[in-house]
Order: sequence, then C-alpha cells, then structure tokens
Amino acid sequence: MLYASVKFITAYRAGALPDMVTFSPNGNCIFSANEGEPNDNYTLDPEGSITIVDIRPGFPTSTLAPLINPLF
Repeated sequence: MLYASVKFITAYRAGALPDMVTFSPNGNCIFSANEGEPNDNYTLDPEGSITIVDIRPGFPTSTLAPLINPLF
C-alpha cells in the first residue's frame, strides 16, 4: 500500500551499481554494497566499493570506500 504522503526527499552519491542497501542497527547510517561489474566489452570496469551515508541530523554526508582485496 502506498500512502499519499510518500515523497522523494534527497539522493546521495554511491559507487558503481549499488546493490545491497541496509541501515546500521542504530539507524544513523545507510550502507550500500556497490558491485562495480564490467560492461559486456570490458571497456569499463569500475571497482567495487561500499558507500556509507551518515543520516544523522546535521550530517548530510556520503563516503565512498573502495574495496581493497575483497575476500570473494
């Protein structure tokens, strides 16, 4: 059910191909796992990364953290 009061508030920059998005247990941050998959020709191959967005009042920031030697 969609309520009439639902509206777009803001957007944050994220890395290439944001996939899994979740909130921190305390609700202060949003985390996004960015896949960074290559295109079909492998002419563009962005690195995977994690985006951390601090959503506490007064902290409208987004941090992009590259994955170094991911274990997958």
